[in-house]
Amino acid sequence: MADKKLSYKRRYELLLKAFSHIWWLARRYADGRSSTAASSYNNALHLAMQAGFPKPGNVSSREPIWAMDSHGGLYSNLSPEEIEEYNKFPGRAVKDASTPQDSQTQGGLNELQTRI
Repeated sequence: MADKKLSYKRRYELLLKAFSHIWWLARRYADGRSSTAASSYNNALHLAMQAGFPKPGNVSSREPIWAMDSHGGLYSNLSPEEIEEYNKFPGRAVKDASTPQDSQTQGGLNELQTRI
């Protein structure tokens, strides 16, 4: 149970420490999923930064802080600048797709061409 005598500053420090320990786990889970996980993670990260939490540092130089969905970033709720930041990491470049249908159709065409 939380100690009610903790100052707001101390509570903030504890929240910041907890956030720094778990944010990267959430990003690893959300990154590349074809669900709302990427947008939910990115929205939570945006809210945390609006609340005064610093932008988290990378666990390694190979890990972006943002999560990208498996539809080329269509549903990730990221700005063009954040997508550009994500693309700087090796093997993380977002594939260009203007709509989910375009992305799915292109994937189907590529698979069909491979079979032929």
